[in-house]
Amino acid sequence: MNQNVVRAYEGRAPYIFVSYAHKDAAQVLPVIAQLQSYGYRIWYDEGIAPGSEWPENIAVHLNNCAAVIAFLSPNSVNSSNCRREITYALSKNKPFLGIFLTETAMSPGMEMQISSQQCVMKYAYRDLSLFYEKVCSFGGLYPCKTVQQAQPSYRQPTPAQTYCAQPNPAQTYYTQPVSGQNVASGQLGMRQLTIHRLKATVAGITEFNVYIEDNAAGDLKINGVLCRKLGTIANGEIKTFLIPTTAARVYVFAKTFRDRLGKNLINEFYPLPAGVEPVQLRGKCSANLLAGMHFRFEGVQDRQVLRNRRRSAMWSWIIVAAVLALGILGNLLEQGVFDGTNQAPSLIFQGSEYKITLTEDFKKITYEGYDSAFESKEVFIPILVERFQDVPELRDYTSYEYADSVLRANGKQCEVKSYKDFLYFEYVSTSKVSGEDMHYFVTIHKSEEAFWIVQFITAEKNYSKYRESFLKWADTFAPNT
Repeated sequence: MNQNVVRAYEGRAPYIFVSYAHKDAAQVLPVIAQLQSYGYRIWYDEGIAPGSEWPENIAVHLNNCAAVIAFLSPNSVNSSNCRREITYALSKNKPFLGIFLTETAMSPGMEMQISSQQCVMKYAYRDLSLFYEKVCSFGGLYPCKTVQQAQPSYRQPTPAQTYCAQPNPAQTYYTQPVSGQNVASGQLGMRQLTIHRLKATVAGITEFNVYIEDNAAGDLKINGVLCRKLGTIANGEIKTFLIPTTAARVYVFAKTFRDRLGKNLINEFYPLPAGVEPVQLRGKCSANLLAGMHFRFEGVQDRQVLRNRRRSAMWSWIIVAAVLALGILGNLLEQGVFDGTNQAPSLIFQGSEYKITLTEDFKKITYEGYDSAFESKEVFIPILVERFQDVPELRDYTSYEYADSVLRANGKQCEVKSYKDFLYFEYVSTSKVSGEDMHYFVTIHKSEEAFWIVQFITAEKNYSKYRESFLKWADTFAPNT
């Protein structure tokens, strides 16, 4: 194909920036031309005017693009320009799709960058229509498409033009097609829903379920509404789903809540109006020191959604209050009278990932949104872990930097202090249920593989008699790795 046939987009509408090695032009330009025929606006280096400064021009177009496609091959990974383009694009958090033209060995640094991104193995497709379906299913590209332009069907090349390799079933490096359908071609009575879960370095490790209201095919009730599952979404992912054109609610909640009361009490929803146009939503998971991890859509003003958020916060308080109340009641029934000055003997709780020494009046419980939790007569201890394998950026954080991130994520301004091998901060918050002041003593621990948040919660009126115990118990907390 003559390069002059494939013109680079120049305009103000969202466009795709293409990174590729010039030696691969014979393979790359036909793909660009095919995507352009589907209505995608694409810029690549053909658009550089003679005499322009290369680095400045590349930086401008990378800054202004809405998404990036990088064609990966031995030629591109050995090109310093291509490597810089990829690094720069990822540093700007651009929606990124990698297309492998052939099997390619990458340096550890490049592999680390690419491994967390969505990729497609073009060389594995004999049927290129399936390859283009895969590429077009990447939701990050959709803002760069002229919606009014229908996507033509792709004509399969002659046998001499096909690739010899079949798609490898074991290849899990790229995502599966959305609902097994061609989301780019359009379906009668269907439209696209793209959800961008913004990457979070704090409390971003949990996958979240995505459900949609469906009275006909639903299999799970959420707040009394019959829903069916669209899929899951992980930290930093952009996913596109096919949904009906009718009005419906989309629910998002932590994967651990699927079969528990939490899916009804601690969830986020977005009311989708009826329509045929594609819908794009953005949101973020953040740490809530009371309710664990939660997801929130951006820019929501709907009163029902805001009311649901307040209800979730209230139920978080009720759960904490209930845990403390049940602990008090159980011990009163067992002992008759509670004497807060007498502490029970020590008891070591040994788990697969950590151990902590508390007292015999504690018991381990399950608490929504946390990895584990303990309760006693007047103290509640939830524990949250954020593993570096899930959020690699955290590995380079100091404990002080992580503590600051947790505080900012929760809108708290507290002094961070150190004690032996851990950090801690504390604050008082008024229960929205009982009106009682609750004292939060929050400790931060860093192991070789994770950060740990261990909270000690009690009523403010009881805090003075427990403070030294909190420090003592926190000092015994020891991750296994």
